[in-house]
Amino acid sequence: MRAFWKKHKGLLDLLQVYKNYKEQINKKLIIVGRGRLKEEIKEFIARNELGDKILFLGFVTTDQLWSLYRYAEAVIVPSIHPENFPAVALEPLSVGVPVIGSDMVAFRKY
Repeated sequence: MRAFWKKHKGLLDLLQVYKNYKEQINKKLIIVGRGRLKEEIKEFIARNELGDKILFLGFVTTDQLWSLYRYAEAVIVPSIHPENFPAVALEPLSVGVPVIGSDMVAFRKY
C-alpha cells in the first residue's frame, strides 16, 4: 500500500484479517506509505508476532514503488470509506498487476 494512512483507508482492518488467516496465507504482505497510524501498525505487527509474514517498509520513493509493483502478485486497496477510483489502484493496473479492492462502487467495474 502506498497511502497516507488514516483509519478510513482500512489498513488496520486488513491487518486483522491477515492475522485471523495467517496460517492459511502463504504470501508475505508488504506495507508501504506513511501517516499517523505508523506506530499502531508496528505495534499490531509486533503484538501479533507477524514480523515474519508482514514487511513494513513505510515511505518509499516512486522508483522503489514501481520496483515493488514489478514483483507483486497483487496490490490490496482495503479502503472502508467510499473514494473515487484512487491512483493507488490505477498504478499497478497500468503494469498488469491485479488489484484487490474493498466492495466500493469504484472497484466493481474493474
